Amino acid sequence: MYRWKGTTVDELYRLFTVFIYMGICQFNTLEEYWRKGTDVELVYFRNLMSYDRYILLTKYLHFSDNDKQPLPNAKSKQPLAASKQPVTDCKQLPADNRKESVGSFSHRLYKLQPIISHLNRKFQELYVLNRSISVDESLTLFKGRFYFAQYIKAKAARWGIKSFELCESRTGYLYKFIIYVVRKKNNEESVDDCDERPEAGRGRVKSKGLKYRRKSKKLMSNPPATSGTAPNPNIMAKALTRKTTQIVLNLLEGLEHKGHCVTMDNFYNSPALVRYLKCRGFDCLGTVRLTRKNIPEDVKEMKKNCEKGSSLLATPAM
Repeated sequence: MYRWKGTTVDELYRLFTVFIYMGICQFNTLEEYWRKGTDVELVYFRNLMSYDRYILLTKYLHFSDNDKQPLPNAKSKQPLAASKQPVTDCKQLPADNRKESVGSFSHRLYKLQPIISHLNRKFQELYVLNRSISVDESLTLFKGRFYFAQYIKAKAARWGIKSFELCESRTGYLYKFIIYVVRKKNNEESVDDCDERPEAGRGRVKSKGLKYRRKSKKLMSNPPATSGTAPNPNIMAKALTRKTTQIVLNLLEGLEHKGHCVTMDNFYNSPALVRYLKCRGFDCLGTVRLTRKNIPEDVKEMKKNCEKGSSLLATPAM
């Protein structure tokens, strides 16, 4: 810290130039970019700045006011509150809040929040989405030390920073993202979300806490909440307070009634969410867990070996 001196706008431009060059010329270690006397000597890195200065800038650079930084024990959880009055119309259901991080510990992103907000704003200003969009999670590779590191075996990166993203299905354009800042521990919240415990003999397993084995997945487009009966409005309002549902609503904020079709997997999808999104002008497509609330009995009884291309249609009660 004793070697630190103030930076300038010109130096920041040079730092970002170094970042771009590193993406073009990739080495195993940072020292190799500034190393002398090698077969591949990159002089322009040393011309931009020294290695020690680069380390200092990347260590201390942030874009926030330290005097306004919340305390580590200050929680900023703002869940979607379920309506106390019975909900008779989907328009009465609670609206989503604007959030760019998931969890009670968003202060961990305080020094990066201005950059995250700026990127989300520019991503949305500079592009018009096609009709087909998708919501899914992503893992950015990072093996450094930080509190909310995530390990997802199925991802290519496996270790890194987890985020929830809204992308265009055709091009993969990233339109909006939310950083997941909470590590799964007993005394902290998790985004994992199941409506019901599995029945006996349906595969209850333990892996870093209680998990539930996925049942059969059925491709559903705008599935009804029940077969022949209207959904319980209180159940719908409560279902919209789940963390996974909040993620979808936050990502889709500002795209209402524009004719988009949202694709999502069974981690997010539920009949209550689909009915609510339909009222806001979205079509939905995706798999769904049969343990969700308000799944039609006809769907639960569908056989896994049903003929390819077969469909199950239903309409709301008249």
